[in-house]
Amino acid sequence: MTGCDSSGSPRILIVIFSYNMGKTLDKCLSSTIKMCGELPIIVIDDQSDDLVTRSVLKSYERRIERISGENGEKAGRRHGNLYGNINLACAYAIERGYEYLMMI
Repeated sequence: MTGCDSSGSPRILIVIFSYNMGKTLDKCLSSTIKMCGELPIIVIDDQSDDLVTRSVLKSYERRIERISGENGEKAGRRHGNLYGNINLACAYAIERGYEYLMMI
């Protein structure tokens, strides 16, 4: 598989990282979809447990792919499991032949 789609355009994947982001996630997804058209979007959610974030993710389930992030303990980590989730995003993109990642 090449890094380009059938038209020869580079394959770009948008990755949004989330943990209990709620309304901010809603604004981020809305803006990203508006600005980036039909580019594929995945949200790597770091085990959010608030109802607002869960509701936002559900409301966009037809447009995005949700991936559960690492299950590792966040206590004592400044950025939770972000670094592991970045590795997860990179592996996802490589496995599917994406050429570029835009991480938000």
